[in-house]
Amino acid sequence: MSLAASFLALQPDPELTEFLRHAKDRVLTLAGEQLYRSDPPHLTVYLAYFADLSQVETRLRALASDWSPFSGNLRGWHVFENDPLTTRNTLVCQIDSDALPMLRSLQSAVIDAIAPLRNHLATHARYANRWNALTPERQSAVESVGFPFIGNDWLPHFSVASILPNDWPPVWEALRGTPPPSQFHIAQLKLYRLDGLTPIELATIPLGG
Repeated sequence: MSLAASFLALQPDPELTEFLRHAKDRVLTLAGEQLYRSDPPHLTVYLAYFADLSQVETRLRALASDWSPFSGNLRGWHVFENDPLTTRNTLVCQIDSDALPMLRSLQSAVIDAIAPLRNHLATHARYANRWNALTPERQSAVESVGFPFIGNDWLPHFSVASILPNDWPPVWEALRGTPPPSQFHIAQLKLYRLDGLTPIELATIPLGG
């Protein structure tokens, strides 16, 4: 199997999925196509390059069997201004702090399970053109596990899009008054492969088997 950039994500419940799709459609109407706008609604847990995705899926299925579906609260909108990887404004649904320990524990388990399978050189090279924009902590994370946002530095979120600064004002003006639902529910993991910038779904993995 050829080397591929792939990522594991959490699949939101139908209500939040529909909300995110509507918000993404509003971005397209107001500002045209933007980075990540066409991605399916999800919460990215980990991304790396893998040569054998069948091994990745096998390990993820074993891991997921030990986790039950879970719920959490959302705090509304959050904006990653001048996102260090995109240089744009990334609009996301912010997750309440009460849910962060569980999500970070899940990410840690995912990293333990599949980070050793990554292609180190290709995964590291993904961040080369934005290396100086990463903090030393995030550079160290790339070098050690292949992903810059881990542990307490990881702020899990559900993204709408990463929007060019010149296109940002009308989007924010239109969406700021329509906050996300107050809760989210997670019952599935999804494994995606990137075809350029387009996520291709490879597997749906239920939590709890």
